[in-house]
Amino acid sequence: MVPVSAAGMLLSASTIIYNLVIDFFNLFEKFSSQNINGRDYFGVEAAENSYDTTSTLDTRLEAIRTLQKRFEIWTSYTGAVADDPDLSLDTRLGFDWKTRSMVVGLLHLIQISLRQCIFAPI
Repeated sequence: MVPVSAAGMLLSASTIIYNLVIDFFNLFEKFSSQNINGRDYFGVEAAENSYDTTSTLDTRLEAIRTLQKRFEIWTSYTGAVADDPDLSLDTRLGFDWKTRSMVVGLLHLIQISLRQCIFAPI
């Protein structure tokens, strides 16, 4: 039996957008849980280096926090993690494979960039 939404639309078995968004939230959480005491955001002590990395770390920290705020606004606006399956972005784009593929591709690119930003050495 194929699952049907309350609106009568066939539900997509795929939750790829939802899963990518949850991965983003996990990345942001991992970033936020790191030691952010002004000098050790990514496990790099500024004092150990021959140059001052504080401004680089501060810039990276600010960029990631800005991205996180913008991403949270986007997920709220699009319903990427909507509680109601009928309203989720995965369901709404279930039959529009071109748009869905574009959204998934962009999320993958942003995910790669975010991982590089968070985990790349200074």
